[in-house]
Amino acid sequence: MFKQLLTTTSFILILISVTANSAFSQIGLGVTYEIRDEKPTNGFGVHAQLALLNLPMVSLSARAHYSNYSEDNSLTVGNVSYNQEIKSSEFGATAIVSVGLGLFSPYVGLGIGWQNFSVESALADQIADEFDIDVDNEENAAKYFGVIGAAVSPIPLLRPFFEYRYAGITKNNLGPSSNGTWVFGLQIRF
Repeated sequence: MFKQLLTTTSFILILISVTANSAFSQIGLGVTYEIRDEKPTNGFGVHAQLALLNLPMVSLSARAHYSNYSEDNSLTVGNVSYNQEIKSSEFGATAIVSVGLGLFSPYVGLGIGWQNFSVESALADQIADEFDIDVDNEENAAKYFGVIGAAVSPIPLLRPFFEYRYAGITKNNLGPSSNGTWVFGLQIRF
C-alpha cells in the first residue's frame, strides 16, 4: 500500500514539474555575482534579456550583459608601501536557446563582446614618471564566448539561474588569462 502511494505521488510530482508552464515573459532584467580563477576573481553584473521566439518547449532570446570586476592589493615592507588596483570590465551580446522542462529550463548560448583590463599602481606610476617611461596599464580586446546554464521559475516573476561562461579572447597578452566564469543571478521577468 505504501509503495503504491509513494509511486503514485512521485509520478504526479514528476508530471507536474515537467508539464508546468511558466508564464511567457518578453523582457527580463537581472543582476549577477560572478566568480573566475584569475584576478580580479569576483565581480558583479547586470543584464537585459529579450524573448525573440517562443515555441511550445524551445525559446530563443537575446541578452546584453555588463560585468565589472575590481580588486585592491596592498603590501607594506618597512617604509615602502605598494598598492595595486586591478579592474576588468566586459560587455557582450548573447543569443540563447532554452528548453522549457516545466519549472526547470536549461539553456545554451553563443556571444561576442569586449573586455577592458587595467592595472593601476601608485609605485609603478612614480617609477615611470621618475625615469620618463610611458607605461600602458590598460588593454582592450574583443572576445567570444559560449554559455551553458539553467534557470528555475518557482514563481513567474522571479527566475534564479546559474551558468558557466567559457570565453576566448582575441589578444594573447590581455589579462586575465582564465577562460571560465561561474555566474549566479536573479532575473525579474515581465
